[in-house]
Amino acid sequence: MAVCAIPMLAIGADYPWLTFKMTDGTEISVAAEGLAIDYIDGILLLKSPTVDQSLPIDRLATMRFTAFAAGVEGTSEILLSEADYYDLSGKKAGRFISSDEARKSLPSGAYIVKSENRTIKVIF
Repeated sequence: MAVCAIPMLAIGADYPWLTFKMTDGTEISVAAEGLAIDYIDGILLLKSPTVDQSLPIDRLATMRFTAFAAGVEGTSEILLSEADYYDLSGKKAGRFISSDEARKSLPSGAYIVKSENRTIKVIF
């Protein structure tokens, strides 16, 4: 069992997001680290220190682990480069060299990430 756990930890580090595809085609990504999932009365409850989300199970098409958050094609370029982070009220939260640095510095929540030519929303 311990032998199997080591490769799984390495694979998990490469896929830090759990992405849910809804029946309407939209995708929602949440940070997988420390995520607890529960199912109550047809609702999938996602909880962690950085996530508090509920999804109706009848609207869920698929879920998968991904290397980057869903939302905009080319997301990896923004998350791996320097960008400005704003809270949802529009207040600038800071400029960070990567999403990993932002995640370490910012409180949990949803942020708008803006680089020179792209804008995305992230939740961590």
